[in-house]
Amino acid sequence: MNRRNKAAVTMGVLALTALSLTAWAKPGGRPAGEAPGPFGGGGPGLGRMLENEQAIQRLGLSADQVSALQARLADAEKTLIKLRAEVQLAEAEVRNLMRKDVVDRAAVMKAVDAAGAAHLALRKAMIEERLAFREIAGPDAAKKARQHFAQHRRDGGAKYGPGGRGERFERRGPPPFEPDAE
Repeated sequence: MNRRNKAAVTMGVLALTALSLTAWAKPGGRPAGEAPGPFGGGGPGLGRMLENEQAIQRLGLSADQVSALQARLADAEKTLIKLRAEVQLAEAEVRNLMRKDVVDRAAVMKAVDAAGAAHLALRKAMIEERLAFREIAGPDAAKKARQHFAQHRRDGGAKYGPGGRGERFERRGPPPFEPDAE
């Protein structure tokens, strides 16, 4: 293989590696802007849950716990928005460096390291919020919330109709999961 072909193969491998690393590093395999929200619940799900009296009772949360979780959720939302933006910017930098006709391998690798660090910071922040939820709500409420969100994902998420909240499209399949009231 001549020198020019080797360079082309090397650049192709480098490009595929960079793309696979950025795809692999995204939490949950989602695009960077669509990562799970605070407490691992997919964003507004927990916020809606904390506004729903029935859900609060099913989780067994006190008024103090709900207030603490709502305050934590408000702060976490801002933090996660900033971290997701950093991830997107770092990924954009990798893509921009890879698009150049003459690619600086060291610069690309440095940008990939920066993107990895941004992904790691985002993932750690998300885990911190999940741990905070467990600390504030307690292990029983955390288990019930996990069950609720897992069932929500199995059901395909909320299928709200044109009227907004509460007005659902016709559901097909098994009825929604309702945790046992204790």
